[in-house]
Order: sequence, then structure tokens, then C-alpha cells
Amino acid sequence: MGTLYLLLCGFGFGGVLVFLRRTATKWYHWILAILLYIWICLGISFVYINNAGYHHQAARVGALFFGLTAIAWAFAFARSMGFIGKKKTILEPS
Repeated sequence: MGTLYLLLCGFGFGGVLVFLRRTATKWYHWILAILLYIWICLGISFVYINNAGYHHQAARVGALFFGLTAIAWAFAFARSMGFIGKKKTILEPS
């Protein structure tokens, strides 16, 4: 399972880089996205290791902690990229 996880993380990181190359316009977009991806990978591995070691309470709390933090971080990233909160221009008929 560890090898499969590492392969998926590698392919996911490649996908993140392709996405950033097309959409990121500022240097901090790159840093936010890469840190968010690392955080998600760390959270998944923490939950997997604790669940495999029969530490179900730690896995449950870790999943909640990493999940909620990743959602908040993703919202901040989407906001900085302009996906959320962008003012829509209304075209008036001429």
C-alpha cells in the first residue's frame, strides 16, 4: 500500500504542477498550492498509518483535524487565485 500511495502522490504532484503552470500568476500561488498539497498528503498518510496500527481514535481525530484544516486552506487558496469572490462584470445592453 505504501508504494501505491507514493505513486499516487507523485502523479498528483505532477497534476498540481500542470495546473499551476496554466493558472498561477503570482509566486505565492505556487507556494500556497504546494504547501496545501503537502498538507493533504501528510494528513492522508497520518490517518492511514494510525488506522493500520489500530489507533482508530487517533485516525478519526486526525482525519477531522487534517480535513477541516485542508478545507480552510483550500478556501484561502481559491480566494487568492480569484476563483472565489471575483466580481462578475454585468454587460449592459447597448
